[in-house]
Amino acid sequence: MVITPALIVVDALVVKTAPWAVGISPFVRDGILPLLLLSVLAAGYVLAMRKRFCATLNETAQSLFVVMVTALAVLTVVGVFFRGPSMKLIWPI
Repeated sequence: MVITPALIVVDALVVKTAPWAVGISPFVRDGILPLLLLSVLAAGYVLAMRKRFCATLNETAQSLFVVMVTALAVLTVVGVFFRGPSMKLIWPI
C-alpha cells in the first residue's frame, strides 16, 4: 500500500520532469522502464517471501496475486479521483 503511491509520485514529479528523461523515447520511458522496475520488484518480493517465510510456491503465488490486486485497486482510485486535466496529480475537491 505504501510503494504504489510512492511510485506514482516519483513518476509524476521526478521521471517526467528529469533532464535525462527528455531525450528518451516515450515508449522506453513510459513502457519499458516501468515494466523492468515492476519485474525487479516482483522478483525481489518472491525471493524475499521464499527465503524469509519459507513459503511454498503456492503461498508465494497467492501473496504476489494479493499484492498485484492491491496495487491495481490503488492505481484505480488514483486514476479516478486524483488525476486532473492532462493526467496531472491533483487533490480531489
